[in-house]
Amino acid sequence: MNSLERTMAAVTGKPYDRRAVGLTLSLYGARLTGCPLYEFYTDADKYVQGQLAVKKTFDTDIFYTPFVLTAITEAFGGEVKYFKASPPNMSKPAFKSGAGLSKFDFSNVTKHPRLAYLLEAAKRLADSLAADNAVAAVFLSPIDIPPLIMGIDAWLETILFNETEAKKIMELTGEFFVKMANAFFASGAHFVALPVVFCNPAIITRRIVDETAIPVLRENFSKLNGPIVLHHGGAPMTSFIDSLASLPNVIGYAIDQADKFRDARSLLGEGKTLLGNIDGPTLNKKTPGQIAAQCANILKDRAGDPHFIFSSSGADIPMDTPPENITAVVEAVKKFYGVEGHAGTR
Repeated sequence: MNSLERTMAAVTGKPYDRRAVGLTLSLYGARLTGCPLYEFYTDADKYVQGQLAVKKTFDTDIFYTPFVLTAITEAFGGEVKYFKASPPNMSKPAFKSGAGLSKFDFSNVTKHPRLAYLLEAAKRLADSLAADNAVAAVFLSPIDIPPLIMGIDAWLETILFNETEAKKIMELTGEFFVKMANAFFASGAHFVALPVVFCNPAIITRRIVDETAIPVLRENFSKLNGPIVLHHGGAPMTSFIDSLASLPNVIGYAIDQADKFRDARSLLGEGKTLLGNIDGPTLNKKTPGQIAAQCANILKDRAGDPHFIFSSSGADIPMDTPPENITAVVEAVKKFYGVEGHAGTR
């Protein structure tokens, strides 16, 4: 069974030799190849070389397009700051308010060089790995794109206090999202992974979630040519995961390390795939033994769940993570199922 078959077994609930492993090693590829991060996040070939090094070094099953969402910021005219050991951050938004963004001409933005980089990286990654490995494109949903263009505070003020303008913006970002997501699928990605933040009732009101955010997601997800995995976006999601359960084309949910699988499964039902939940950003602070023990506990917890992928939660695994810590995750999964593996339990 190859990596793609193993991953799809979790989606379909069919037998598997072992659990698929998806670790967020987008950034880590730069460490393995010694590539400066500015080049890594602007040259698609250098990014893909990093992912090929990840495959050779760790033999994981799922590979990701660049986790550099600030490419959206740059495409709309904002500014970002690059770092030596972490992905870039937005330093200046393109717009200070919703009024400017709602008047922006979106017609050619998907052709911007920064977005072309994302699509080219997806194509090259798929050309290199997609025959035998799962390829996930990382992007943002229509409700989470605006903060990367106008800043979190300005978007919060707009969505909370100016719903008319917020809906106009999401109509525009919705069209943009559909074009980009379908372009990722056309490039060879098997699914698109989307962090979801602005449908969390801890951030916006439940009324806005139910009456604005979810309808926008439903409308735009229905236009996609492939499946979606929703990512917790850096916060526990079981408190609102039920509101996401019936969205079209969503096949999986990557939960936070603070979430409990049994709660998510109870709220979602039996057919959806769960991903998680060892914390990737703190993997550099543990020993291989601690990591192996935590992995074993997660695998035991999900032993009877046919729709489960073992993955890291959170953002990128840090560059300074010892390689043996990452190896400990993969080896723990292989050890749990034995050298030869076996069919998954139901």
